[in-house]
Amino acid sequence: MAKAGYLKRYRNPIIVIRFAIILHIYIPSRIVSLLLFLLFRARVTHKTVCEWTNKFTNNINLPSYKFTEDILICHVDEKYVKVKGEWCYWWSIKDCFGNLIHSIVTPFRDFDSAKKLLKDARRKIGREVDIFANIESANRFAN
Repeated sequence: MAKAGYLKRYRNPIIVIRFAIILHIYIPSRIVSLLLFLLFRARVTHKTVCEWTNKFTNNINLPSYKFTEDILICHVDEKYVKVKGEWCYWWSIKDCFGNLIHSIVTPFRDFDSAKKLLKDARRKIGREVDIFANIESANRFAN
């Protein structure tokens, strides 16, 4: 007979199994087995984590988001690169599928450069962007 908090014929508590499944959705099973050992002192192989995930994933309700093509999510990024011996800022904006929409290279990292990138991208897309990611002040630059 199984102890309280354990599944029948399993040596690890339910909380360990649930934690392993949730982690395995986002990170590799070898890292999950290491984290289980560090946090719970549970010796579990990466194969066991995979088996638990395959067996019990249907019982876990994770929040889901229905993607519609009406929403446009863009990722804005700037990097410090060397161009012809001088350090410059390379600004890029990509859609949610990783397609490059627009990019510029400027000598300074300032408000005007970001605003120019977003205006050019908006002109190229032909509509407003709903969500910006990877830049903290994208909402300030969007107007």
